[in-house]
Amino acid sequence: MGKQGTRVSTREARAHINHLVELGASLPAIAKAAGVALSTVCNVARYRDKCALVTEQLVLSVTLGDTVPHIVNVPLGDLTYRLREAQARGWSQHVIAREVGVPQVTIYRCIHGEMKRLDVGVARKIDRFLRKIDGLEGPSGRARAEAVRKDWDQYLSA
Repeated sequence: MGKQGTRVSTREARAHINHLVELGASLPAIAKAAGVALSTVCNVARYRDKCALVTEQLVLSVTLGDTVPHIVNVPLGDLTYRLREAQARGWSQHVIAREVGVPQVTIYRCIHGEMKRLDVGVARKIDRFLRKIDGLEGPSGRARAEAVRKDWDQYLSA
């Protein structure tokens, strides 16, 4: 018995990690919930055949609720249409992202329907901003032109 204590197979812990990931957890969230380093979780999940017994116990104690309480599968249809409407009114993705406080790629992926899940806090911020600008014309003629080219002006509510 070395400094790491009893070593056990990673099979059960690996299966548990994979199950959590399938349900939407991320490896960093699992590591944080277990109180171990991200590299430890990665090693158990992918590379190592054995790990310390205490590591296995910590990983097996993690539940989905511990890892993703703030991440949900938000139905983005409404948000997507509202973002497209905002762009059709002249609100560029850059301006929306800056006002909401998220990377522009997040807004891009929402508009193009590429987001599978979204942080509830981010969804609320986007919603709050869209309510604030509802019906207001944005500053970007270029954003309006792009929206017309993509046929997003159909989302404009008269």
